[in-house]
Amino acid sequence: MRIVLTMLSLLALVSCGDSSPSPAAPSPTTTTPTASPTLTAAWPASAQGGSFTTPCAVSMSLTQSGTAVSGTVTSTQPGCASLWLSVEQSTGATFPTPVTGTVDGGTVSLRVVPRRTNNGVPNQVARTFILSGTFTATSLTLSGQLLNVFRSWTDANGNSVPDCDLSSGVPNGECGAAANVALATEAFTVTASRP
Repeated sequence: MRIVLTMLSLLALVSCGDSSPSPAAPSPTTTTPTASPTLTAAWPASAQGGSFTTPCAVSMSLTQSGTAVSGTVTSTQPGCASLWLSVEQSTGATFPTPVTGTVDGGTVSLRVVPRRTNNGVPNQVARTFILSGTFTATSLTLSGQLLNVFRSWTDANGNSVPDCDLSSGVPNGECGAAANVALATEAFTVTASRP
């Protein structure tokens, strides 16, 4: 009989289970990711440096796709247009200069290369701006250097971008030797505010 009572007691415990409440599962926490600012916009800018003591008014129209940046820079300010714009040598007409670069979070590196074409065929790099800096949703601050040298350029792949190391004065990639192998450099800054 004792065995029967013990078995009944065990069955009662098993069927009733443990009556203590089970611990509550932690509630999931949700965070709303903050959107990184994008460079895609028209950026009215002021550029200054080197022997150019008066700030140049330029406009940078940039498009960001992932980590790649492309676009153009223009200027209508007398004295500045010849520094920033590309030139068609057969007519003397100027046109916007391509901008290429990369972005990582709020930092950016840009390369602005005014070029010369003859009857639409690229044949010379006029100068090169190599700039880097930071940006937010409303401001862009860049500093770097102007390589104020001319060199021949053959656009072998037809992408309208000088595919070479422009900071090296020796012939490489699509670019010939720099006119001044020592590469005449000048410090430059660009600041912009997005409206």
